[in-house]
Amino acid sequence: DYLVNNAGIHYNSDVILSFRTEHSTPQGYDVAFEVNYLSHFLLTEKLLPLLENSARESPRIIQMASSFHWLSDGSDMAVMGNNPPRASLGDAKSVAQRSRSYANSKLAQIMHARALSRRLSADQSKVRVVSVCPGWVGTNVAGGSGFNKILLQTIAYPNDGFGLASTLDAMFLPDAGRDEHTDFFVNSAVFDLLGTAIENMGLVGKKWPAQTGFRDMVCWVLAVALLWTQKFASGAQYSTSSPESYNNTVQEELYEWSKGVVSEWL
Repeated sequence: DYLVNNAGIHYNSDVILSFRTEHSTPQGYDVAFEVNYLSHFLLTEKLLPLLENSARESPRIIQMASSFHWLSDGSDMAVMGNNPPRASLGDAKSVAQRSRSYANSKLAQIMHARALSRRLSADQSKVRVVSVCPGWVGTNVAGGSGFNKILLQTIAYPNDGFGLASTLDAMFLPDAGRDEHTDFFVNSAVFDLLGTAIENMGLVGKKWPAQTGFRDMVCWVLAVALLWTQKFASGAQYSTSSPESYNNTVQEELYEWSKGVVSEWL
């Protein structure tokens, strides 16, 4: 049995540029963070007992993440005391945070996968959790009409074709999700270049790249370049996510905060 946490949104330029206007759900959270992360967290908690009772050898939970999570340095994930993580705030009114909402939500998904995996392993559960990056795929995530839709449907992977490759590998390869070396898939080898560039440029482990927006700019430029080059090295494969995504402390804090947030619906 499989649970694929796929539903997601990405803000268009109109939403990003109207950052001075609150953009939150009825619960007060950033819309993208709640749709892309918290809703999946809740669904996973509710369906996990069914997966654990599955007759299959290794039921899977698949997180539809993104290599674009490299844009986030993880600082927006920190839970400070009783304060929610900055990434969750719908009233931040910050252009930087609004433009980082998608990357933050995808980093949160990967962190959730690893925190949950530890709990499942400790309980000797047969359920595995795997995160995937499908690459650029011709979906409506960037808008259901206009230039963005035409561009993605023309250049990106088809959503009923190779865009599914990394997801299918995560679902069916026997070793997928056994440990942190096999819990993240990409759809093309070129996506490893994004992380390599961020690390080689010294943009990891320092505050200034995020504070100045330089890491954001680099990731956007590389992401657009990868749209045009991903098909030159197509092939689903294991990959390494950002160093921030392996921070166990932040993973655990985010997990516990998230479980408290969704508890009234469990």
